[in-house]
Amino acid sequence: MSGALDPERLAATERIAQVRARFLEKLPARLEGLVALAAKAGGDADDAPDAREALRIGLHNLSGSAPTLGLVEIGRRAGEIERRVISRQLPNGALAPTVASEVARDISVLADAAPRSS
Repeated sequence: MSGALDPERLAATERIAQVRARFLEKLPARLEGLVALAAKAGGDADDAPDAREALRIGLHNLSGSAPTLGLVEIGRRAGEIERRVISRQLPNGALAPTVASEVARDISVLADAAPRSS
């Protein structure tokens, strides 16, 4: 049986395409949320360390889920940003305001790595 004609494979491919389309549709809002977390993580509020950890988890999830949907560049960039969030945290668990600003800027351009719909 040819893989191209296999109805189960075709159905799976269609489901993946639907999940990918939903992922891309929700990506801008997801990135906006991560940018907001970055700003909060760079503050001096008591919840800045929690915001940094939520940011790290969000980036980690994005870096893992994007490549499974064929969005390798988004996943790669999210992973790079996550590593920076981990390595540049302050002793109190927050981010320095300058680092938070850089992270927010880099997250905001992640959408540029998404394919454009035709």
